[in-house]
Amino acid sequence: MIDTEDAAPAKPFRLALQYRSKPLGKADARKLGLYRKDAAAPGGWSYVGGIVDTRQRMVASTVAQPGEYAVMLYDRTFADLDNHWSRLDVEVLVSRHIVDGTSADRFAPDRAITRAEVVKLLVQHLLGNGGAEALVSDKGGSTLFADVPAGAWFASYIAAGYELGLVKGAGGSFRPNDPVTREELAVLIVRFVQLLLESDAKSPDFAVLRRYADGDQVSGWAAEAVAISVGNGWVQGVSGTELAPKRQATRAQTAVMLLRVLTDIGAIKEKR
Repeated sequence: MIDTEDAAPAKPFRLALQYRSKPLGKADARKLGLYRKDAAAPGGWSYVGGIVDTRQRMVASTVAQPGEYAVMLYDRTFADLDNHWSRLDVEVLVSRHIVDGTSADRFAPDRAITRAEVVKLLVQHLLGNGGAEALVSDKGGSTLFADVPAGAWFASYIAAGYELGLVKGAGGSFRPNDPVTREELAVLIVRFVQLLLESDAKSPDFAVLRRYADGDQVSGWAAEAVAISVGNGWVQGVSGTELAPKRQATRAQTAVMLLRVLTDIGAIKEKR
């Protein structure tokens, strides 16, 4: 319990709580998070983040409110993830409340993901729930792109992504309902990392594209981002010799790529 006698902290602070290994059993420690007691939240607790340090058995996050905090495990799966190659990684992102299913028992891992859905996913992580609406509250989303109506569910996310520099569009259009390609996803992932770390990515080694027989099929405008993503291990081939840059990305591929990125920058587990 953190009690400040009804006075809000002057600024956010880092909170680290220890967990016990025995109750965790064989569960994946990456699914642990910090939760704040909140009567208005489902189940009475709100997720506030958490970077896991398995050596010290600690979970830490930056918090801004006093209250009662606890380390909890959110362990949820979906029927169509049984025996799926992405199951372990997808379940970690689900436990972090970053992705969710398409229904109570389905994740639809092999379904193509649209450009609008990817932007929503990345913007929510950058700004938090409600952050997109706050960022563009005094700006309309309808004038940015001709194919993004102001009343569409994705309008505020795309507008926020544009304000952040995450998305650009082309020819006055965004194509929100088009499936995102793997090379488009790599471009978004690199911009996402730059925004998270507030720094530019390292210069790419284009030689990594020659690992794949179709590496020369990467579009010129995406080559730098794809090379950076492959070089960092964020994007991997669909096989040992095929990168498939123009193939539609699936929900599972997107989730796995995002987890690789967040793990690489130390947002999931403490880096050693």
